[in-house]
Amino acid sequence: MQTTANPESFMRQRTRPYVVRFCLAALLLPCSVYAEPSLNGFWTGAMTRDGVTQQISLRVSRNTDGYKANFDWPDSGYFHEDAISMKVRDRDVLVSLPMPRGALKLAGTWEGASVSGGLLEIGMVAGAWKTIHTDGSFRLSRASAPTLPYRMEEVSFNDSTVTLAGSLLIPGGSGRHPAMTFLHGGGDETRGDGMFIGDKLARRGIVVLIYDKRGNGKSTGDWRQGGFEELADDGAAALRVLLARPDVDAKRTGFVCYSQGCWIAPLAISRGAPAQFLVSISGPTVTVEDEGFAQYGNRMREAGMPNSELAKALPLLKLDNSVSKGQASWSDLQAQIAKDKDQPWYKAINWSPEDMNDPERRFYGKILTYDPKASIESLKIPSLWFFGTADITIPAQASWERLRGMSVSPKPRIVIMENADHAMTVREGDKLPALAHGFPGMMADWIYTGLGRPLTGKKPAEGE
Repeated sequence: MQTTANPESFMRQRTRPYVVRFCLAALLLPCSVYAEPSLNGFWTGAMTRDGVTQQISLRVSRNTDGYKANFDWPDSGYFHEDAISMKVRDRDVLVSLPMPRGALKLAGTWEGASVSGGLLEIGMVAGAWKTIHTDGSFRLSRASAPTLPYRMEEVSFNDSTVTLAGSLLIPGGSGRHPAMTFLHGGGDETRGDGMFIGDKLARRGIVVLIYDKRGNGKSTGDWRQGGFEELADDGAAALRVLLARPDVDAKRTGFVCYSQGCWIAPLAISRGAPAQFLVSISGPTVTVEDEGFAQYGNRMREAGMPNSELAKALPLLKLDNSVSKGQASWSDLQAQIAKDKDQPWYKAINWSPEDMNDPERRFYGKILTYDPKASIESLKIPSLWFFGTADITIPAQASWERLRGMSVSPKPRIVIMENADHAMTVREGDKLPALAHGFPGMMADWIYTGLGRPLTGKKPAEGE
C-alpha cells in the first residue's frame, strides 16, 4: 500500500474575484452587475527554462467556486488535461499543473490579453514535497481555440451493474478505420488520462474510445469494490462498442494500456475480449506484490540507503499485504510498526498503512497475488511493449527481461526507451521533462507496418 502527500499544501487559499455593483435609481433602471474582465477562454504561449522552450495552452472557465483550467503541454504528454488548481487574486494568477512525480506552478500576473510570470517546480525530496526549482518563465496570450481534425462524441455503455461514460474520437474519411480503447493506470482515473494518446492516434486516422474508470467522472460504480476481473470486463465492453461501429475495422482493433492497465489488458483478452493487438506503455510483467516491493526499494535508494536495507523493510511490508489479504490482523501490524518505526529505513520507504476498512485496502487485497504470466503467454495477437530505463514506479528491467523469457506467439516487440521514466518523459539536468524521442508516434507506425494497410494514405513519421 502506498500513500503520497499533497503538493497543494503549498498553494495559496482561493480568493473569489471581486464584483462591483451599483444602481442608477434616478434613471429608474434596474440594478446591474459589472464584473471584472474574465480570464475565461483559450490562452496559449510558451514556457522557458534552461534555454529550452515548450508550448503550453490553457482553457480557462469560471463558476461560483472560482476558476478552473484545462491544459495542453504536448512536450510532456498532456492534452485536454485538468490542472490541479487555478487560483486568481486580483491580478495574480497561480496555475498548478501535474507532472511526473510532482507539480509545475505557473505564477504570474494578468495584464489585459496576456498572463506572464515565473515557474515553480514541486517535487518529492526524501519523502516530502518541496520546491526544487524556481527558475524559468512563461507567457500566455488570449487566442482562438484551435479546431480539432476529428470529431468527438459522448458515449455511454454498460458492463454488468455499472454504466461507463466516455468519449469517442472519430477521424474523418470514408471506409473502416483501425480502433483502440485505452485501459487506465491505477487510482482514480478518467478519460482525460488517455486523451493525449487518443488525440495523437485519432489524428492518424484511428477511432479512439477513452472512458472514465468506474466510480470516476460520469461512470457509476466503484473500482475499489472489485478487482482486476471487473476492470478487464469494463475494457472488453468498451471494445465491443468500437466493434459495433460501421466505420471500425475489426481486424485492426485493440487495446492501448498504461501501467496497471497493462496487467488488466492481457487478462481481458484471456477472458474473451476480441482485441487484435495490444500496446503496453510502462506495463509491469511481474506480480503485483513484487512490483510494490520494487517501488519501495527505489524509494530507499532515492533516500540514499543501500539495497541491503530493503531486506529489513520487507517483513513489515509483507505483513501489511497479509493484512490486506485477510491473513494477518490489524493488531499484528500495529505491533510490528511499534518495533520498526525508529529504524533508519522506516522513514525512507515513505509508507504508512491504509486504514483497516479502507476500500482501497480491500481492492489491493484482491489483486496482490496476481501474476500476469499466464495471461500474457495466452496472447495470440501482435503486441508492442514500451519500457523506460529511468522508470522507478515499476521494475522495468525485470519486466522486460521476464517478458523476453515468456513463451508468447507472435513474439512481443519490446522497445526500451533510454532515460525515459514511467510517463515516457526524459529529464536532462534541470530542464523541463520532454517525451522520449519517437514516442508516441511509433505506435501509429507500428500499427501501420505491423497490422496492415496505411492509416490515411502515408506512413506516419517517427516521433510525431
